[in-house]
Amino acid sequence: MNKKLLFLIPFFFECITSFFALSIPYVAMNLDANQAQIGLISTIFIIAQLPIFFIIGKLVNKFGKYPMIYTGALIITLFIVFTGYSPKLYILTILSSLGFLGHAIFYPSLQALMGDYSNSEERPKNVGIYNMGWCFGSAFVGISRSYIVEIFGNINSLLYAGCICGIICMVLVTVNYFMHKNKVKVSMGEWDEADEPAPRNNNVYLTIGRLGLFIGFVSHGAYNYILPKLLREKGWADPLILQVTGMFLVGQAIGVILCAFWKFWKERIYPQVLANLVFLITAIIVILLLQTDIITNIFSDTNILLSILFLLCGFAMAVCYTMALFHAVSSEKKERPKNTGFHEGVVAGGEVTACIVGSIGGKLFDITSIAPLKNLCFYFIIGWVILNFILYTYLKYNKLK
Repeated sequence: MNKKLLFLIPFFFECITSFFALSIPYVAMNLDANQAQIGLISTIFIIAQLPIFFIIGKLVNKFGKYPMIYTGALIITLFIVFTGYSPKLYILTILSSLGFLGHAIFYPSLQALMGDYSNSEERPKNVGIYNMGWCFGSAFVGISRSYIVEIFGNINSLLYAGCICGIICMVLVTVNYFMHKNKVKVSMGEWDEADEPAPRNNNVYLTIGRLGLFIGFVSHGAYNYILPKLLREKGWADPLILQVTGMFLVGQAIGVILCAFWKFWKERIYPQVLANLVFLITAIIVILLLQTDIITNIFSDTNILLSILFLLCGFAMAVCYTMALFHAVSSEKKERPKNTGFHEGVVAGGEVTACIVGSIGGKLFDITSIAPLKNLCFYFIIGWVILNFILYTYLKYNKLK
């Protein structure tokens, strides 16, 4: 597996994943889904992945990394197009859930493979290349999706674009497999099946990274699955919503580039604290925008303000993701598939939490008509960030030596 493929494979797979996931709320809205139903659909298709994340280590050890990578790409590519033609919400839920099983299989397998072919010196660089791949894919989708919808006139065009990316990804995985099978010399160095001991305090920093990773993906889920419905109710057009929320993905790309070349995140707590502050401030601004006129009275162009905040949120999440993934693949070889599976489980857990809390908020609002409950998801972000600050303080002064 060479460095070009280490970038390109996650790039194209993240394209299909982002086109798929970020289209589902709009397909659901076209089927007249309300906020609670959108949150429920997103919750179910993310929950469906969780069992795979926790058994992927055993599957990889039994069947091998390359077959599992290819299987994951094949599954999501097969299901993405059919989802756009769902006549009912329950069919949309089933198809999206089946499709995202491919996501649950693909990423932990690829991450474990990357860890095997990286020694301690190469690993930060290779994690950076891998992260740049999937984040550039996210950024590409974030920038292009509004234009694709404007040009072709419907949300299904995003699903077709994702299918094309999935086919390209499978071709690249196949090329990578035969390169490895035929023992073509790779450009990742002479290191093979790295089995070094884990760095000192690796598990503590892994925990710190995962705490930030969780709330980062709660934010990602809230702003991509829950917020679009709320902004549409305030009169925002879909292309504008897609453009503004897409800045989250652009921020990810910028963040992973810096993290790849600047190791400020490595074995430090303060970058996680700053990242959580960004999540906290953004949630507060979003709540004020949705519930009051304070923000609109101060800023004439609220879409620019939100774009900047989401850009910073994406950057902050990249910092959390990089630290968590680095320490997951830095664990002992036999633990890598399990830790990378759990890593993706935290990612899915963050997004599913956003969907569940957002769905509950929408339902409670319908029952009680208490306006703040509709934005329960963003209050949850504030509360969890405060909890993270407490846990960071404990880990710093009681666990790090």
